[in-house]
Amino acid sequence: MILFALLGVLIAQPVFSQSKVTEKFILGQWKLVIDIEDELREAEEEAKETESLIAEIITNSVTGAVSGILKRVDIQIDFREGGEAKVVINVFDEREVEYASWEIDKYGRLHIEDIDDFKTDEGDYWLRDGDILLLTEDDDQNEKNVYMTKVEN
Repeated sequence: MILFALLGVLIAQPVFSQSKVTEKFILGQWKLVIDIEDELREAEEEAKETESLIAEIITNSVTGAVSGILKRVDIQIDFREGGEAKVVINVFDEREVEYASWEIDKYGRLHIEDIDDFKTDEGDYWLRDGDILLLTEDDDQNEKNVYMTKVEN
């Protein structure tokens, strides 16, 4: 019986590490972070293991291009009172500003309306994880490499 209780606590731990989002917490400027460096390294390692020179060359080219592109993408969201968000997207020195709406549901999950240049999968939401907002899929799986950090002025 004690073993099952301990097992239950260990399994539930990741769920409890996130907490509800509050309006007070999110108001202000946030930066979207897409951190896929680990996944890119894994892809390169897998290509090396296949012992195919062509696969390794293609993988290295693609991972280098993706990494380079992501370094030139900057997305910031200014959450404002009343459920309005100003989304500023800088890509390759081009700047675009769009406005979206946001809401926090009764479970404390942040939902951001999809706009032309900022979309998440239907049903995805954001949860607080310490000082960051962590993208969470509709099946409660966290996207550990897609999150937002607060921009300090």
